[in-house]
Amino acid sequence: MSKWEDETFADWHPRDVRRLIRAGELRDRPTSGMCSGYAQANVTILPKSLADDFETFCSLNTGAFPMMYRSKPGELTAPPLAEESDIRTDGVYSVCKNGRILPEAGTLLQYTEEMKDMVTFYTGCSFSFEGAFLEAGVPLRNVEQKLDVGIFKTSIRCQPYNSFDCEVVVSMRYIPADKLETAFRVTHWTPTSHGAPIHIGDPAVIGISDLENIDWGDVVKPSPGDVPVFWPCGVTMEPAVMSASPSIGFFTRGTKGCLFLCDTKTTFVKGTNMADTPSVVQISQNPLLYSVASEKAVGIVHELERLILPVREAQNGCLSDVHEDGTLLKSALSLSHASSIAVVAITCPDKEPSSQKQYEGLQSAVAITGMLQALGKDVTVVTDETCTKHVENIARELVHVGYLKKAFTVLPYPQNNIPSADRNMPLQFLTEQNDPRKPKFDHLVRIGSSVQPEKSSNDTQGIDQLFLVKLPWIKSTGIGADRSDTEISTDYTIETGVYSSWALTLALLVLNACPIHDRYRRRSVGAAKDMKDATEAAISIEREQLALSVVLKQTNKRERLEELQFSAEQKGVITAMRNLAVLV
Repeated sequence: MSKWEDETFADWHPRDVRRLIRAGELRDRPTSGMCSGYAQANVTILPKSLADDFETFCSLNTGAFPMMYRSKPGELTAPPLAEESDIRTDGVYSVCKNGRILPEAGTLLQYTEEMKDMVTFYTGCSFSFEGAFLEAGVPLRNVEQKLDVGIFKTSIRCQPYNSFDCEVVVSMRYIPADKLETAFRVTHWTPTSHGAPIHIGDPAVIGISDLENIDWGDVVKPSPGDVPVFWPCGVTMEPAVMSASPSIGFFTRGTKGCLFLCDTKTTFVKGTNMADTPSVVQISQNPLLYSVASEKAVGIVHELERLILPVREAQNGCLSDVHEDGTLLKSALSLSHASSIAVVAITCPDKEPSSQKQYEGLQSAVAITGMLQALGKDVTVVTDETCTKHVENIARELVHVGYLKKAFTVLPYPQNNIPSADRNMPLQFLTEQNDPRKPKFDHLVRIGSSVQPEKSSNDTQGIDQLFLVKLPWIKSTGIGADRSDTEISTDYTIETGVYSSWALTLALLVLNACPIHDRYRRRSVGAAKDMKDATEAAISIEREQLALSVVLKQTNKRERLEELQFSAEQKGVITAMRNLAVLV
């Protein structure tokens, strides 16, 4: 038994612990929990011929590789990070030769000659924020259980650069649900320690099937009410180095939790305004999913929702219980995370619509589709099979007049290529090979009130059948629902028709322009989203009047254009919404 068996080293200075590591007394001891308040670093050592490429790769994947210091070729110390250090002996390393990992080297002394032509990279580690967690009252289950954190491979691909190309590796910590926001804020304000989490909730979303089946580290047990939270991990350097197949390379054994201890304190830069203060929002219970945005962005979306409340009251006579406050935010967050979206247009121009409300259904579909396209989503408009040609004509004309950059795909439901006996099978439409685990869409947006006469809640017909199939990986939003539609349930229901669609498009704009949400959405991989197209797709009086004119032209109702010009109320709502959106 080692004489240090019961010592946590939490109150030790890093210099003194490094001396013990150098002497070989702590070589297999994880550094988690040591030297509280001080930074720890992952170390990667590569031939200088690969150094510039690796630095660029790190800059494109800052979550996994927050750069702390790049050494000069052959430099064995890290002057900005530690005094009295020798990188050859102050860490525990793995050796990589030509894409193969060799047995771990106790030290790198035997490679002193090779290291004269190598560059050392020091990147941040999540162990560095553990002291801040404890100070903020966030429990660390792995420290309580004297274990390393669980470390997992994921399906998240790093942004590749030249020969460096791999998937992100994450560390997982169980966090009590009522401490999620605190944990997120603490780590958001420590960017050199991997920063904020990149996923909160169901691990299957990022390609992890079983939290008991770790790739590295230890299996940590949750306490009741805990939620799994995932941070980018420095272990990502292992597959990154392997992908480049250097003639020789070294990296700290992050898989064993053994990292380089720095003399510098963990950088903690607390936000002083709402734009830099994260707000965590649960958007789904099954599967359990959370999203995040700044307090400022969340506040603007809530204001957008409040703007349409008077319209809803006027239309319904009271606030109906179909809509719940906060639904606009949850719907927009869910849509922001979706890649493939089906906009289901209930109102069809072929049904001889006679009211402005029915035209507004098509306006809503057009506005939402335009914003989703501008945000880079794969968008399909689904409509009754008798209406497909009309909607395709509308799509083409919207491109011709400059409202859209490209025409959206239009699919009929039921589809003509489905055998007549199965034509009303929504599962076949929504999934690959009728497999609920392989959805074609991440989100359905239902727009418009049902136009089908006298149906019972047990005999839902046509396109509304799509919303009777409840698959956990397909979320749904209902826009323009009225009381007769309440048997058609959606995960998020927003009333007031076209007003709701306008609010939703601007909510999406606000959230995607928020740096905190953008980083979380892209898992801290790649560059921030270019918002030019989305900004151009934002609603305006002129833009939405143009969309309405296209809808009327393609349905041979151009004579109604003057009659259906926007009212003063509509113009006022659009102006107020745009004024809110620009605040982000």
